[in-house]
Amino acid sequence: MRDSDKKNYYALINAGGSGTRFWPLSTEKLPKQFTKLVTENSLLQDTVKRIEKLLPIEKIQVVCLEKHRDMVVAQLPELPSDNIISEPESRNTAPAICLSTLRIHAKDEDAIIASLHSDHVIPDEKVYMDSLLEAYTAAEKGDSVVTIGLKPTRIETGYGYIKIGEKLKGSSKCGVYKSEGFREKPEYDTAKRYVESGNYMWNGGMFIYRASHMLDLFRKHLGEIINPLENLEGGNLAEVYKKLPRISIDYGIMEKTDNILVVSTFCRWTDIGIWTSMEEIFEKDEDGNCVKRDLSVIIDSSDNIIFSNHTPIACIGVKDLIIVNTPNGVLVCDKSRAQDVRKITEMLKKKE
Repeated sequence: MRDSDKKNYYALINAGGSGTRFWPLSTEKLPKQFTKLVTENSLLQDTVKRIEKLLPIEKIQVVCLEKHRDMVVAQLPELPSDNIISEPESRNTAPAICLSTLRIHAKDEDAIIASLHSDHVIPDEKVYMDSLLEAYTAAEKGDSVVTIGLKPTRIETGYGYIKIGEKLKGSSKCGVYKSEGFREKPEYDTAKRYVESGNYMWNGGMFIYRASHMLDLFRKHLGEIINPLENLEGGNLAEVYKKLPRISIDYGIMEKTDNILVVSTFCRWTDIGIWTSMEEIFEKDEDGNCVKRDLSVIIDSSDNIIFSNHTPIACIGVKDLIIVNTPNGVLVCDKSRAQDVRKITEMLKKKE
C-alpha cells in the first residue's frame, strides 16, 4: 500500500473550463479537457491516470458543470459517481473550490486536498509527484495553503508568478519556501527581471490545503460565497449558484492570504491555454513547424502549428500560422493572434 493511501489526502480535479481558445477542436459541448489534444486519452483522463499513481481512485474528486457530468462518467467509468461534483453553471474557480471543499469536508473533516487542473501536461511525473507529496506534508503540518511553484525555463508573459522568500528548514527533496506574494502576468521586461532574479516561480494554480483551513479562509474573505452554500440545507443549488459572484480563487483568497508556502520544483509543465501551447509539447520539424498529426503535406512553409484529426492539411509558402482542421470547423490564424480565438466562439453564438 502506498503511504498516501493511509492518509486523508484527496485530489480535486477542476474540469469546468470552457476551452474557448481551442476552437474548433474545443466547443461548448466538448470543452478541451474532454478532447484528445495531446495523447490518445483526453486531457482529463491523462490527469486522473497521473494522480492515480499517488492516490487511489476513491480519493480523487472531479468538479465539472452539470451539463458535462455524463462525459465525465463516460470517460472515467471507474470513478465513483459520488466523486463527481456538479456545478449548475460556471462561476469561476472560487465557487467551484468552495462547493467541492464543503462536500469533501462533510465526508472527512481531516481531509487535505490538492486542487489541480485538468488541462496541464506534465511529462516529468516522478518529479511532479515528489513535489505534490511535499506539498501534502507541508499542508498537513499547519494552517498554510501550499502551492507548487514551477521554476521558469524561459521568459514567459503568459503565466502568473510567485515570489519566494525564506526557505523552511527540514524540507526534503523539494525546497519549501515562504511566499512573498503573487504577481499577475507581467510585461516582457518585468518577466525578464523575475526570471533573472531566481526568486520567482511560475504559478501553476495548484493549491494544497487542509479543508477546514480553506473553509475558514472563505468565511474570512468570501462570505458571500460560502454562507449561502453552507446554509443550503437541501435547497435549490441552481438558484443559489446563479447569485454567487464570479471570482477566481487567486483573486478571492490567495492574494488576501499571508500564510502561503511554495514548493519549488523543476519539471516540464505546460498549461494548455492556447494553440501556441502545442509548441511546448511537440517537437518541431527542421523548418520549425509543429505538427500534431502525420496527415499534413508541407511545402516551403515554416514556423506553423498544424493540427488535423481527420483529413490532410496541405501548406505551401506560409509562415507563422495556426491551421486547425476538425469536423467542427477550420481555423486559420496568425500565431500572434492566438489569444483572440475565443472571439470566434462568441461570434458563432450570435449567429446561432
